[in-house]
Amino acid sequence: MSPEQATGDQVVGPASDTCALACVLYEMLTGEPPFPGSTAQAVLGRIIQGAPVSATAVRKSIPSNVDAAIRKTLERIPANGFTGAQAFAKALADPNYRHGADAGGVGSASVRMRRVAFAGWAAAAASMAALVVGSTLGSPEPVRRVERFAVPFLEGQEPVFVGPNGYDLAPDGSMLVYRHVIDGDQILMVRRWDDLTATPIRETSSALDPAVSPDGLELAFAQDEQIRVLALSGGPVRTLFAGSFPEWGPDGFIYASTDSGTVCIPSTSGTVEQLTRFAEREGLHVVYDVLPGGRGALLMVDRGGGSWEIRTLDLQSGEMRPLVEGQGPRYTPTGHLVYAANHGTLMGARFDPESMELLGPPIAVMDQIRFSSLSSDGKLFYSTGGGAGGAGPTLQLVWVSRNGEPTPVDPSWTFSRGTDANQRWSISPDGPMLALREYTAEGYDIWVKQLRAGPRSRLTFGGADEKMPVWAPGGRDVTFLSNRNSNHDVWRRTADGTRDAELVVDIENDIATVDWSSDGEWLFLRTSAGTTTTAQRNILSLRPGADAAPAAILGSAYREINSAMSPDGRWIAYASDEAGRYEIYVRPFPDVSAGRWQVSINGGRAPRWAHSGRELFFQ
Repeated sequence: MSPEQATGDQVVGPASDTCALACVLYEMLTGEPPFPGSTAQAVLGRIIQGAPVSATAVRKSIPSNVDAAIRKTLERIPANGFTGAQAFAKALADPNYRHGADAGGVGSASVRMRRVAFAGWAAAAASMAALVVGSTLGSPEPVRRVERFAVPFLEGQEPVFVGPNGYDLAPDGSMLVYRHVIDGDQILMVRRWDDLTATPIRETSSALDPAVSPDGLELAFAQDEQIRVLALSGGPVRTLFAGSFPEWGPDGFIYASTDSGTVCIPSTSGTVEQLTRFAEREGLHVVYDVLPGGRGALLMVDRGGGSWEIRTLDLQSGEMRPLVEGQGPRYTPTGHLVYAANHGTLMGARFDPESMELLGPPIAVMDQIRFSSLSSDGKLFYSTGGGAGGAGPTLQLVWVSRNGEPTPVDPSWTFSRGTDANQRWSISPDGPMLALREYTAEGYDIWVKQLRAGPRSRLTFGGADEKMPVWAPGGRDVTFLSNRNSNHDVWRRTADGTRDAELVVDIENDIATVDWSSDGEWLFLRTSAGTTTTAQRNILSLRPGADAAPAAILGSAYREINSAMSPDGRWIAYASDEAGRYEIYVRPFPDVSAGRWQVSINGGRAPRWAHSGRELFFQ
């Protein structure tokens, strides 16, 4: 009996039904009613009194949002409670929902057990609420949402990046979050389909990989190589951990990629849990979808050379099983797996989320798909123009004068970056040639182009992933990174291809960048993957032919990247995130402990010395 019924109110509405539902749910969870009493009069007295109740105070394993939803529903004044069972059901399914002063908290179980337990509580509670909604309200005609499209973007509000993870549809299909540029600043925009105008999202400068929460209220994204979360309606930005490619799960956790594999963390912050680690020759792991019940997930794995594989991941055991080659896997409520094949065709196949197995052969749905985002209501937003694992953005190199005027290096020449953002080019010491990484149908390789309008030739071959070319002093050899022997090591080959490639440096960790001192005495490396969930990005130095192994010269608890040696060999510039974001610093070399000066004041990366050694350019 609700408080308004107990006090004899003449007007009794949906709030009374929702109160009764909350009482039954409370007793199901705790084993006793919320207002116990030895007589009917005693029970009525406790209801009218409105004494606070807390399911979590009785049973610590009950999630905080379930307890908060019950407490709100049992408020003594109906206006302080939910207006109906639909709102109650939504709160039960929202891991971030809170009401008043939370009583109790999460128990001492492990992170994984809390996630699975929450998924069970939420599924059972939301299912019960949905049944009551259906039985008490019948089956009314669903409200049809008005959707307005302006092609579908007004002029000047178009997306600027339509490749993998460049945009995300809200789970209910009501809006799209995408990347856009305003006054030279790349930000995230939200385009709600019931409005013609897209809206900039605050504090998302240079943000990547947008992901809308299951309830559509929050947004996760990658910014400065950190996973951050903000409420679309306002409030502070939460920084969770270092990573990329965030994805929300129905269990209240955010899944993301790191330099060692995939991890998950409660969306409200907490302990980071490692889920997967790279195997030999593997690159990025990306969780694209968490399956109903929160016990399994769909994973995308970079196998190198532009090849991607979709796998299932058991979130309890950590076991991965291959499903099919492709990218961007999503599970639909109709019981299908939808994904993009490596050649760019959108595919669909029947899929069992319990056994995590395909139930039939994949069927082609649409060709020339670069990327797509699928909502739970069946809405598909997609971009075309090359396969999901295809050429990616077309680039043209330009010379830029000091007043900012660009001039094409070769007006007749463009090249493809692929879907991997790692890109570098290097001009030979005497200037007539350029080494760069290019994507073709055969994968990522190193090429050499003669400047300005000369021909280009391929320097590396095979299925390995080659990247980060840089000329060795003297201009005879090109040094680059390759994973042809498992992880990325340093190799070099003569620029004219007359000698085979030879291994220069082989260490246990992946090497992310390589650079030389101008005299050729020192080689500088930056490590990539570590054994923890945080990227171990340190700068190492090595004298080829003199040192047996590289030694860390910049290896703090923070991340150091982009080393650059001055032409005279006396100074090393680099970027570090010790100030909370990357800034440019300079130290003396080789005694890097003798001093440190911060150069940038508003963020900075990729330092480059002028040939005179008297100027330092950076991004």
